Amino acid sequence: MKRLIPAAAVILLSLTLWGCQFQTRQNGQSTASQSADEKKIAVSVTLTADQTTTKKDITTTLKTSLMDVMKDNFDVVEENGMITAIDGLAQNEQEKRYWVFTINGEQINTGAADTYLKEGDAVEFTYESF
Repeated sequence: MKRLIPAAAVILLSLTLWGCQFQTRQNGQSTASQSADEKKIAVSVTLTADQTTTKKDITTTLKTSLMDVMKDNFDVVEENGMITAIDGLAQNEQEKRYWVFTINGEQINTGAADTYLKEGDAVEFTYESF
C-alpha cells in the first residue's frame, strides 16, 4: 500500500503536466507560429495615377491585411473591403476609372481586406480606365 500512493502521485502529476501541454497547443497557434505572424516584413507600395507615381517602402507583419497597410500609410476610403479612394482620388464610375492593384506584377482577384502580403512583395495601385 505504501508503494501505491507514490506511484499514483507520479501518474497524477504526469497526467496534469501532459494536460497543461495539450491545452497550450490547442489555444490557437503555437508560440513559434505566433512569432512568425508577428515577424516584421518589408514591402513596397506604389501609387500611379495619370502621370504621377508615389512609392513607399513599408514595414508591416504577415498578419496585417493589405487594407490595414494602406489605411496606416495613405488616406484611404473603402467600401465592402474594396478601396474606392486613395489620397483624395476617388473612383469615377461615369468615366469608368477605378483603382486596381497588382502584387509582384500579378493581378489580384481579392479585395484588399482579404489580401495578405509576404516579405518583399511589391504592390502597385493604378488608377485605370475601363
